[in-house]
Amino acid sequence: MTSAQIKEITEEWHELGFHYSYDESSARWIISGSRAGVLKFRDLLVEYSQDKQREMISEHEHYGPYAYLKVTTRDKAFINSDAIHGTLNDIARLGKIVEQRLAQCKVGDTLIIDKEYSLINEAVIELKIQTDEFDPVALDTNLLT
Repeated sequence: MTSAQIKEITEEWHELGFHYSYDESSARWIISGSRAGVLKFRDLLVEYSQDKQREMISEHEHYGPYAYLKVTTRDKAFINSDAIHGTLNDIARLGKIVEQRLAQCKVGDTLIIDKEYSLINEAVIELKIQTDEFDPVALDTNLLT
């Protein structure tokens, strides 16, 4: 990887504000960030849900330097290895769930979002609360090799 590519990826992680990955063995989206970083995850859900251009089924948005994290408009709410799916109202509700769960946590906590979002999830969201100094780049294994 060139230094220009590394710089671009680093900037994209910093702009996103949190690190994400998908763990296939446990079927979970892992969102790691400081409280402010996890609030940025909430913000992207809320912003997506407020974009009326996203109302049509199959509309979607990719996030982060590798664009693996995806939010997709569907007629029902569920999480799987491909994306976070739901109506705009469902996705707004997920943003509220993240916010509510975050209000009750402290650094070092791990929060799981599952059935409160959908009973048909194939994956869960795991929020890992880091210190205020957390840098999402630190968890990017592609940059560490």
